[in-house]
Amino acid sequence: MKHEDLKEDDIVMFKRYDNILDREDYQDGNVIAVYPECKEVDICWLEGYQSRCDSIKYDKVIAKYDKDGECMTFGAYSGNSILLG
Repeated sequence: MKHEDLKEDDIVMFKRYDNILDREDYQDGNVIAVYPECKEVDICWLEGYQSRCDSIKYDKVIAKYDKDGECMTFGAYSGNSILLG
């Protein structure tokens, strides 16, 4: 599946730098918008008890949740997903 095919409210897995862990880690979130011209996806996600919305580059958005997809594991997260690329 291509990043451009993502729709609003799709659940995606992405990588981000975690200051506490001092490394990149996986996170899940909901798609707000897709910007093919910038190759970015706006994603709303939870950090602790607060919600955040960030623009994430395509290369950091890894997979989309799909009940008919393959069972995959991303760090502490697992579920049926389709890889993006």
